[in-house]
Amino acid sequence: MDRCGLRTIELGAFNGFTELRRLSMQNNKISEITPGTFHNLNSLEVLDLNKKKLEHWDSAVFSGLVNLEGIDLSGNNLQYLHPDAFVGLPNLHILYLPNNPTLHIPTDRNLIHSHSLTLLSLRRCNISSLSAETFANVSALKLLELGDNHLRTVDINILRALPKLSVLWLYGNPLQCDCQLQEVWRWYKDRNIWTGDVKCDTPSERKGKRWWGGVKGIAVLRG
Repeated sequence: MDRCGLRTIELGAFNGFTELRRLSMQNNKISEITPGTFHNLNSLEVLDLNKKKLEHWDSAVFSGLVNLEGIDLSGNNLQYLHPDAFVGLPNLHILYLPNNPTLHIPTDRNLIHSHSLTLLSLRRCNISSLSAETFANVSALKLLELGDNHLRTVDINILRALPKLSVLWLYGNPLQCDCQLQEVWRWYKDRNIWTGDVKCDTPSERKGKRWWGGVKGIAVLRG
C-alpha cells in the first residue's frame, strides 16, 4: 500500500487478513494510528511505516502483534516514544527509527522497554547526548546504529549496560578523541566490537584521523 495518498486507516480495515505476514505502507500521509488498527494481524512479521507523517502514537497501537519481528518507522516526524509501546511484542528483533530529527531521546529514563530487540537504528535523529539509562531496558541489543548524529563522546556505561553488543556504529559524529573516548576504545578492542569507519573531529591534531573497526571487529586507531 505504498504511495497511495492514505491519510487515515479505519478500524477494521485489516479484518480477515489472518495470514498476512508483511504490511508496507510507505510514503503516505498518515499522521496518527488508532489503537486496534492492527488488532487482527496475528501472523504479521514485518510492518513498514517508512516516510509517513507520524508524530506519536498510543502505547497500545502495536498490541496483539505477537509474531512481529521488525518495524520500520524511518523518515517520520516522531517526537516521542512511549517506553511501553513495544512491551507486548515478544518476537520483535528489529526497530528502525532513522531520520526522525525531532524525536526526543531521553537521558534520564529508558527510551523503550524490550527484552527481545537485537537491532536498533537511531541514525540521523539529531542526538547530542545519551546515557546508560537510555538503553537500560534493551539489554539483548547486538547492533546499535548511532551514525550521523551530533555525539561528541560515548558514555562507557552505555556499553556496560549492553552486554551482548557486537556492533555500535558511530560514523558521522563529531567525536572528541580524548582520554574518556580512549577508555571506550579499549572496551571496543577487548570485546571485538565493530564500529564502522569512525573519524576524530577534535582535538585539532587528531582531526580526520580514523578510529574504526577492522574486518574482525577489532578497533584500531590510525595515524
